[in-house]
Amino acid sequence: MLLTLDSGCNEQNSLTEQSRETSIVPVGEMHLLRNSQKSNPGIGSDDLSINQNAYAIATGNGSTINNSFGQFVLSGVSGNGNLGENTQIQTNSQGNSNPISLNTDPITGNSISSVNGSTLGNNATSGTSTTSGNGATSGNSATTDAGNTMGTAVNWAPLNGWYRNSESIGSSDTNDYFKFSLTTRSDFNVILSGLSADADVRLLDQSGNQIISSANGGTHKIGGTAYSVSTSEAFNTILNAGTYFLRVNSYDGVSTQYTMDFLAKPTTTVSDWYSQNLKDSGIINWARQLGSDGQLSRSDMMLIFRSATDSTSVDSNELTDFRTLVNNSSRFQMIDSVRNLSNKIANGSTANALYQGQSLGNLYSGSSATQLDKLVGKWFLGNDLPSTFVPANGSTPARTISYGLANTSGLSGRNQLLYGTDGTINVTDIRQGYLGDCYFLAALGAFANNSQRASNVINNMFIDNGDGTFTVRFYGQNDGTVTTPADYITVNQYLPTTGGSQFAAYDNQNRGLWVALAEKAYAQFAEMGTSQRPSTANNYGSIEGGWGFRVMNSITGVTQGGVYANYSKVGTATPKGAFLSLSQISSFLSNNWALSAGTISNPGLGIVGGHEYTIVSANTSAGTVTLYNPWGPNSRTGESTGYRTLSYNDFKANFNLIDVG
Repeated sequence: MLLTLDSGCNEQNSLTEQSRETSIVPVGEMHLLRNSQKSNPGIGSDDLSINQNAYAIATGNGSTINNSFGQFVLSGVSGNGNLGENTQIQTNSQGNSNPISLNTDPITGNSISSVNGSTLGNNATSGTSTTSGNGATSGNSATTDAGNTMGTAVNWAPLNGWYRNSESIGSSDTNDYFKFSLTTRSDFNVILSGLSADADVRLLDQSGNQIISSANGGTHKIGGTAYSVSTSEAFNTILNAGTYFLRVNSYDGVSTQYTMDFLAKPTTTVSDWYSQNLKDSGIINWARQLGSDGQLSRSDMMLIFRSATDSTSVDSNELTDFRTLVNNSSRFQMIDSVRNLSNKIANGSTANALYQGQSLGNLYSGSSATQLDKLVGKWFLGNDLPSTFVPANGSTPARTISYGLANTSGLSGRNQLLYGTDGTINVTDIRQGYLGDCYFLAALGAFANNSQRASNVINNMFIDNGDGTFTVRFYGQNDGTVTTPADYITVNQYLPTTGGSQFAAYDNQNRGLWVALAEKAYAQFAEMGTSQRPSTANNYGSIEGGWGFRVMNSITGVTQGGVYANYSKVGTATPKGAFLSLSQISSFLSNNWALSAGTISNPGLGIVGGHEYTIVSANTSAGTVTLYNPWGPNSRTGESTGYRTLSYNDFKANFNLIDVG
């Protein structure tokens, strides 16, 4: 057989014709079966089947084949039909519609033949209400009406095999309870059929708690054909040894006969987690297929989310399944970034309020497929770019952004895309534009300045998704204290192009994209409301103004270091200590700490006021401190290369705080 996967839509799969080759396309616990040999005259040109434990193959001439746990019934036949691999059943010459069945005990493989309701065969009981295969226990036949409570339930012997029970239920007999026990872990299957009115079947533990149920009603479509699902109920589960109850109840009090087939087969295999824990047939099939390697990757989760966009809206089962998969991320070895981004789609986020400046909102039962698609685009593809309008900031006027795809020609592989042709992280990669985020860029420069921190911190911030996007990691913080686990933002390679120098520089030479991508991601991260920004808008303006000590631990995820200043407060933060001495600065740098420093409002020596620089080195012998201005090479005195060396006394006179991270 050829096995193919249905994405949830009802399109027929195209198959290469083979000799009576068939394909099974999973649709939840049911499978859509189509014969690839359309010229087959025996059973019709468009065969439909429900496969798992029950088959309903609708033939082209109106014939139907049903299978209930090993029982195959061919009825309503007007011509020849094939049943099973080598068994051929033919109606009589008068073409009557009396059913002819081939019953197979799924445990022993022995068969029992039944014609017009009479039962024959090895160890089979006679009569019309009960059929037993070889090896069945005496508890397989109910001769009296089942009790209406758990206390009066018909008590069956321990089950091990295939069983059938026929009964009725209705207005005066609204519940039938059956008690049974299992002596070993078993694969337990139930199908309730032959209903003329709506009835449900439920499996209960010995305390009466529901384990699983089937409560269908109305109709649903398979392959474009509508089927009544109130005429049958079915479920499958794995049960441990113990005592259980089956409850059959009338949905609306209308009387109906019913036949209950069930199979208890000892098993040591692991149950099908997907059908046991998920509800939507399409998601069950996608998750089972994509998770067959024990993992659900970023692309896997994107496919699963988008499988629900085949219809016009997200229903409650799909929403529940999304959340179930996220809540079981460890089962699928889902990496942290995929779990985090999937969680924002399935369980919501404050950042879901807007998308590209328009109202969006969290996913809910009834959400449109368009809304779901936008959420996937926002979190997995970086499609929700920071606003194109950046408000004025102090003397800097308002700015309007145009975005363009970054030119990466000549760059090959992750490291060149991020870090330029030399593939290395350097403090000189940083060149600030007119956006007032010197504190952020100086902090990045402080990590880039140390090769060990560049590798462990900067390099680990970025995940290359291989599709032109990068996932960037941050942590929530408050005054340098980390407040959240790792959080993730996806950015694409559409970067600001207006004015050239308005935002962090990038190129396809030695600089690469990493600084511009980090700046953009930090602007998007403001929406999360955990970075202690005065604005939570997805806007570059949200990240103007700040202190490096808040950024450093937001990048590392470790509460360490802090701010050192001769003040009682820096913003709302209490300094860790006084402004550092030269020897302390040297010691921190020698121990691979990242350091940046903030200036007073009106410094001398051509130093930029109200600005943060990266501390590059400290020379205790010469008594000097070397700094790097995030502006890069500029016309300021002493900063033609971007670097500036000061005596420690000049440094202390013009700078008032030091960030350590």
